[in-house]
Amino acid sequence: MVDFRSRQSKKSSQFIVTINKADPKEVARLIRQLEEKNSLDWSSDKNVEAAKRLGELGDPRAIEPLMRAMRDLSLELQVASEAAINKIKEANR
Repeated sequence: MVDFRSRQSKKSSQFIVTINKADPKEVARLIRQLEEKNSLDWSSDKNVEAAKRLGELGDPRAIEPLMRAMRDLSLELQVASEAAINKIKEANR
C-alpha cells in the first residue's frame, strides 16, 4: 500500500511516499482466522473482518486463502474476499 502525503514548504511542495509493509505475523494470523471454522468461537463475522483486513494490508500471500474463502456459503464472506483480492492486486501493480 502506498500513502501519498503532501507537505508544504516555503519554496515548493514535497511529496513523501511511505510504503506500508504488512507484518508477516499479522498476515499469517489473519489467514488462519479466515480459514478457521471448527472452533467453538467461530463466526462468519470474524472471517469477513479478516478478509477485509487482508485486503487493507495488500499482501499477495493472502490471495490463495481469499480465493478459497470465495467458495464459502456466506455471501458476505464471498463479497469481502473478492473485494480484498481486488485491493491486493491494485496495491501490487
